[in-house]
Amino acid sequence: MTEPDLCPPIPSCASGKDPRDETSVDAAAPSRVQDLFIGRHVHFSFNTRTAIRVACDALGLTPGDEVLVPAYNCGSEIDPLLHAGLSVTIYPVGRDLVADPDAIARRISPRTRAVYVTHYFGFLQPKLAEIRALCDINGLRLMEDCALSLLSGSRPAAGRIGDVSFFCFHKFFSTPGGSALVINAGDLPSAPTFDRPPLRRTEFKFMARRILGALIGIDRLRQAKRALIKTSTDQIIQLSGKKQDIPGHYYFDPDLRGRRMSRLVAKTIQRTDLDAAIQQRRRNWQIYQELLVRVPEAEPLIQELPHDICPHSMPVLIPDRDRIVSELQAVGVDVTAWWAGFHQGLDWSMAEDAIVLKNSALSLPLSPGLTRSDLSKIVALLAARLAV
Repeated sequence: MTEPDLCPPIPSCASGKDPRDETSVDAAAPSRVQDLFIGRHVHFSFNTRTAIRVACDALGLTPGDEVLVPAYNCGSEIDPLLHAGLSVTIYPVGRDLVADPDAIARRISPRTRAVYVTHYFGFLQPKLAEIRALCDINGLRLMEDCALSLLSGSRPAAGRIGDVSFFCFHKFFSTPGGSALVINAGDLPSAPTFDRPPLRRTEFKFMARRILGALIGIDRLRQAKRALIKTSTDQIIQLSGKKQDIPGHYYFDPDLRGRRMSRLVAKTIQRTDLDAAIQQRRRNWQIYQELLVRVPEAEPLIQELPHDICPHSMPVLIPDRDRIVSELQAVGVDVTAWWAGFHQGLDWSMAEDAIVLKNSALSLPLSPGLTRSDLSKIVALLAARLAV
């Protein structure tokens, strides 16, 4: 007996309008996470990697087909493509984080079947319409990664331009995973299969972390976890002699294939006040922007915050990033060496800007619970370590 769907697909609107047409979207602001996907062919999966893997099948991609992916990538979004037997070729992304249609066009080959585009740190790609046109001219599918832009867009969530789009819940809310796959193209099957139950061990680990965090303190728990991750990473570098690998759990676990979102995630996101989450993240981003003016060694990757953007985090480029991250984490500051590590299945020889980003980008937290005083302390600690 299979477990019933916890978040069944929401039927598409009966108007017949193309979901890729932003003007066809109701202007009313959503108040709950599930309201983000009203009128869209949405399916809830265990995590984003699971959604990407199922999307490969829904798009009709077959082993040997080529997908063009951005050089600036996490690696975890790449591995489901490789698991599907696809050939992955990177295209350059500059330090401005913009995916350039001309650079993508130069890499299209007779084997190319799809283009993968990522919205970074919650900021939407400015040339997405041009990339869409490029795909249409060449008969290519467009895969739109909105994992970091769940709450961005004139009416969140965006992700209406790609043939398929992916969203991630745990990037914004305290959940053990959870993702949405949205089918935009009318010629694709509207019901991809997520017919397997979620992995219970992930929920158990999530709940255990919360209990341990309450007992020993969340900062001590984070420090212990990071110590284990650092030891594992150091061993990989020493043994391989190559570029630092991505963490092992970033690679796609075949056992995730077809697994749906858990009841715990569904209940958690139903209680979220979207407007408050968006406004608090925007407020914290603007506070950082004000404070970082006094830290010239930290170069903000993004200078302006458009009115329709909810940032995931505040990214800055800093020298000696890994040392500083380690020292800040040791004193309980929840910063991240953003996307450190390189998927070992990719050719990085033509990705100079992406390599700089992966080696130098620091992600400052925008969690809604952080106050101005918290952010001031984070920036002061960052400045002190940059001065050493």
